[in-house]
Amino acid sequence: MYYDYFGLSEAPFSIAPNPEYLFMTERHQEALAHLHHGVESDGGFVLLTGDIGTGKTTVCRCFLDKLPEDTVVAFILNPFLGGRELLLTICQELNIKVAENATLRQLTESIYRYLLEAHAKGKQTVLLIDEAQHLHYKVLELIRLLTNLETTTQKLLKIILVGQPELNDTLAKPELTQLSQRITTRYHIQPLSFDETGAYIDYRLRMAGYLSEKKIFPKVVVKTIFDVTNGVPRLINVICDRALLGAYSQNLGEINHKVLKKAITEVRGNHQLKTQSRWLWVAGLLPVMLILIYFLVPPTLSLRNIMSFFAAAKEERVVDAVHMPVDKSVGNYTTETIMPVPLVNDGVADNTILVSPSLTEFPMASESTVYYVNQTLATDQLIRTIIKDTPLTDQHCTTIDVIGWQCRKAQSDSWSTLQRYNRPAVAVLVDKQNREYYVPIVGLSASYAKILTPDGIKQLPILALDKHWLGEFIYLWQPPKGFTNNIYFDSDGALVDWLANAFATIDNRDEVLAKTQFNSLLKKRVMLFQRENNLTEDGIAGIETLLKLNERLGIAVTMPQLLSESASTKAVVN
Repeated sequence: MYYDYFGLSEAPFSIAPNPEYLFMTERHQEALAHLHHGVESDGGFVLLTGDIGTGKTTVCRCFLDKLPEDTVVAFILNPFLGGRELLLTICQELNIKVAENATLRQLTESIYRYLLEAHAKGKQTVLLIDEAQHLHYKVLELIRLLTNLETTTQKLLKIILVGQPELNDTLAKPELTQLSQRITTRYHIQPLSFDETGAYIDYRLRMAGYLSEKKIFPKVVVKTIFDVTNGVPRLINVICDRALLGAYSQNLGEINHKVLKKAITEVRGNHQLKTQSRWLWVAGLLPVMLILIYFLVPPTLSLRNIMSFFAAAKEERVVDAVHMPVDKSVGNYTTETIMPVPLVNDGVADNTILVSPSLTEFPMASESTVYYVNQTLATDQLIRTIIKDTPLTDQHCTTIDVIGWQCRKAQSDSWSTLQRYNRPAVAVLVDKQNREYYVPIVGLSASYAKILTPDGIKQLPILALDKHWLGEFIYLWQPPKGFTNNIYFDSDGALVDWLANAFATIDNRDEVLAKTQFNSLLKKRVMLFQRENNLTEDGIAGIETLLKLNERLGIAVTMPQLLSESASTKAVVN
């Protein structure tokens, strides 16, 4: 790499949240001070927000490194958890021994006992949740209940929520009024200024061992970097890293505009520049359009009528977009378990289905609308529909692994996860009496789902399913043999061979990038593939990466998108 060329001992612009590389601007110092004050005070919640890449996680790492020894921390990095999974993770972080099948009540009681014992020993307990903007409001309310345990002078659990600005919107919901009122400390991290951007680049170079007085990044180049990144540290890191690599490849001692422009293009792509040009063109035409409207629109069509029309159109789009996919940078953060054992039998005959009209809370257009009350029956029906012409006499989750298929259970707080996975699945619904019902889904869009019933495929509005869906679904996919979780750098074995051969097939290459050992070349290829598919660019071949990889290899059965969403207003359409 370019380390020796520039006299560096390590990568100066790594995006890993290393506290040693935290550039302490005045705002970062204030953020740290707010975190420490929140823990030392008698309050319950501390809120730290900031835009993507402004250094929130790095500040948290620095904060954790400076906590006193009598402080015990549960640090949650995966916010895509249901209530029970979150409490179980907290127990694991605090080394609280609980059964894997413990109920919500048992987990809560175990945490309460731990907090009382810790307080008696003079210890304070902190729960820190990063990327908290992804927490469902019901989970946030459950977290609030954990702060109910207190002495006459202080809370026994201090909670720090760290997230992007939309976390403030979530906390502003009426359902979370009680939690919002308990936030005693709030702070928002702003991006770097122009002067801070130059100082930040110099600081990271010095931390990586650069000793020369010569500027690798001249001031004029820093100005361009600031303009492009708006002072967001993570973007600065990525662009500077690519720029150093470009200068090294051309034997240059400093970054010039040609090298920088290429680095920016590699990071951002050309599409943004094209988009900007298109909007400039539209902006230029706007005055002409307004003049034409003034002279050509009939007097009876007033400005108020026109504005009302556009307002109504906007409202319609907002309603329709409620369940559109969210930011894909969330990566592989769903909670998943493989299901090699028989699925739950609910004590009902295998041929039993729900046809009762008494459950009026479910979206039924008629008494013939069907929901399965047996999980095994629902998944078997999905498997028989999707996997055809196989040598298996019984097609169940316990047998399909013989032909390379697998049932996998996942937990998420959004339909967008299933939309990204793009695989046939069974969604788990719960009624007011906590009874479970199962819906095999073979098609999904922003507004509708195609569900599989014994009478054929029916179409249901997503909104009708949403209020009964707690985020659990079981999907079908074809994993590489032996895959359980992630394939990552330095792993070895048959899975690495499979991954390397998969990319050789996609790239139409005879030679593979790695043999048995997951090396840096294979990691870079994984990251490039992730960037092309709008996935988290971490170089780890996890679930979402492999799902997309299967699609490219042509070994995946994906869910078809619905052809039309605008024509029907019925609850169920045959």
